[in-house]
Amino acid sequence: MMAQSGNIKELSIWILITCLLLLAGIVILGLGVWYYRRRWLGSDETAGTPWTLEDLRRLRDQGDLSEEEYETMRAAMISALGAGSSKPDPASTPADADDSGRQ
Repeated sequence: MMAQSGNIKELSIWILITCLLLLAGIVILGLGVWYYRRRWLGSDETAGTPWTLEDLRRLRDQGDLSEEEYETMRAAMISALGAGSSKPDPASTPADADDSGRQ
């Protein structure tokens, strides 16, 4: 009878340790999923919303931007938009020269 109670005690300790290790593994896995979702999926919210000139005006009107900061950021946005356009400059196109020679 004493031998059986010793085996039951060892078995219950082994089951307890196994359950604690499984629980720790589940917690670590859950933290990993939480970190992954926060790091990779949460960053899309801010990256997907571009700034507009209206946003800058609102920040200036609220006092979050000084007039100098507003002008600097406004000029940078306008130059970035100008650099990204694929339309040719009308002053450099030879379309007017071709039309003037035709009758």
